[in-house]
Amino acid sequence: MPTHRFLFVAALLAPLICTSTFAASKEDCERPEFAQEFGASFQQSIMKSMEANKQHSAESAKKVDDLKAKLVAAGAWTEKEASSFVVRTSLEKDAVLIEGNRKKKANDLKVSLLAIEGVDLVTRGDKAAELRATCILGLGALDNSAALNEASAQAWSELESKILAFAKEKNISLP
Repeated sequence: MPTHRFLFVAALLAPLICTSTFAASKEDCERPEFAQEFGASFQQSIMKSMEANKQHSAESAKKVDDLKAKLVAAGAWTEKEASSFVVRTSLEKDAVLIEGNRKKKANDLKVSLLAIEGVDLVTRGDKAAELRATCILGLGALDNSAALNEASAQAWSELESKILAFAKEKNISLP
């Protein structure tokens, strides 16, 4: 069983270590003091990034709901039509591509975080190797989290722009 876990973790680590982000950051992670500092702050950094994404998504959802409510109040839509518009918009080719990209970025982040969880198994008690690996993979996870935040923002922005375009088409002024 441990051999299977090792192979699983190694399979997760291999593609991550080969990306250009890691090559540029690897030098810093080779310095024990940097790797240790990074390791001490990584959990807080990744949580902060993920919380920023969650907050942005909540704010964007509220903005979309507000825009829909204003269009309903202006008589352009019923509640049901507003919901149908959002569903139809999400099925358009560009929206599907954007959502696919967002899902890929979310998966990349999940894989990064899973790889970090397996570092201690792979390094087998070598503290210096564990710090380096956590640093290298952690930098990648932070990059993946930032990429997810960007992809999520793009998805919300696309939906907002479609609603605003509909409003413009109907000569309804929205902020």
